[in-house]
Amino acid sequence: MKAAVLGYGKSGKAAETLLRHAGAVQVDIFEDKNNAYPSISEFKNGYDRVAVSPGIDIVRRGLKIDNLTSEIELAYEALAGKGKIMVMTGTNGKSTVTYLTAQILENAGLRAVACGNIGIPFGEVVLKGGYDVFVLELSSFQIELLRNFKADMTAITNLAPDHLDRYPSYEAYIKAKMDVLRFVKEDGFAVLPDETELLKHAEYFKGRRVIINEAMNGFPKLTGKTMDFGAYSLDTARFPLFGTHNLLNLAFSLVSADSLLNFKGDMTPAVENLKGLPHRCEYSGTVDGVSFINDSKATNVYSTLACLKGAKAGNVIILGGRDKNGDFGLLADELNRAASTVIAYGEAAIVIKEKLKGLLTCDFVTAPTMEQAIKTGLNVAPKGSNVILTPACSSYDSFNNFEERGERFMQIVKELGGK
Repeated sequence: MKAAVLGYGKSGKAAETLLRHAGAVQVDIFEDKNNAYPSISEFKNGYDRVAVSPGIDIVRRGLKIDNLTSEIELAYEALAGKGKIMVMTGTNGKSTVTYLTAQILENAGLRAVACGNIGIPFGEVVLKGGYDVFVLELSSFQIELLRNFKADMTAITNLAPDHLDRYPSYEAYIKAKMDVLRFVKEDGFAVLPDETELLKHAEYFKGRRVIINEAMNGFPKLTGKTMDFGAYSLDTARFPLFGTHNLLNLAFSLVSADSLLNFKGDMTPAVENLKGLPHRCEYSGTVDGVSFINDSKATNVYSTLACLKGAKAGNVIILGGRDKNGDFGLLADELNRAASTVIAYGEAAIVIKEKLKGLLTCDFVTAPTMEQAIKTGLNVAPKGSNVILTPACSSYDSFNNFEERGERFMQIVKELGGK
């Protein structure tokens, strides 16, 4: 077999390994970011298999590819039915739901792994072996490349406008995400949010479905600190993740895991040791009675909005970094509810100030750097409140990625005496 790989990041490298595992005697690499390989524009058909990485927009590039496949498809073929596949997608929350679901399954004694778009390629863990359940996060780009893949279930956390630099409209983005239902087994299972527009795109799905109520006043029902799913319930006071939005993520995770485990009774012991994703509403220490929350992973307005909705009132909110043409005005209502002060820093500070001008009832200040924003936040935050870094921007004005930004945030908190 003669094969090619277009794009040579994590997914492309895993695809190459899978192709060789499947018997390819020649695997040609095409990559724009590494001069060691021909550029993608030089690709010509004539291969038995062509694995396209999800970051390659084949439509915009005008590529017509025969025998198209992807790392996800190749890993599915290599798995050959040996294990359950749970697919998590959505605009926000999908990584956390992937991570929590895998932990819940592991706590129940299953050999589960979180993989895919969350950072570890599906192909890598399939070839490693030893897992019963693959909790697979998929982006819309990865879903577009599916052909023969089948999952046992899927959870779609929510949808909001995103990647509109790649899709011609929000409707096209919704369709790309909702197409994941076409790759669930006929007797499979779907966990869906109670969103009218989204559910319209799910009408054709014939498998079993559970609808999660975002306000948690239906299914599940949140009364005080008790989250009730009917057959099982839990005390959310013993769930360690910050914010009410993470209670919603927990609901998706429990219902997803329940499709395999059939929960009964008090599930509190199964959730009290769960961990959140690094840099996603991550508690980073307390200084002089003020807690610091690292949400550096919030690189767009909608991710920040999710964090704000999960926060109580009276916090200092730090926004900033490099603007991605975000509509910061969408944050105004939640900032007015959740913030005592908003601090904007970095390249985007002036843009954020202009877009929020006249919309805020809370205090607003700017700072040149994240470090200065943190120190200002500590000075103005009421005792018992939080300083929350939830930037709504990329990190590229000062950092290589959101992880580096988050690590620096936590380091500064530690230097200030955070414990």
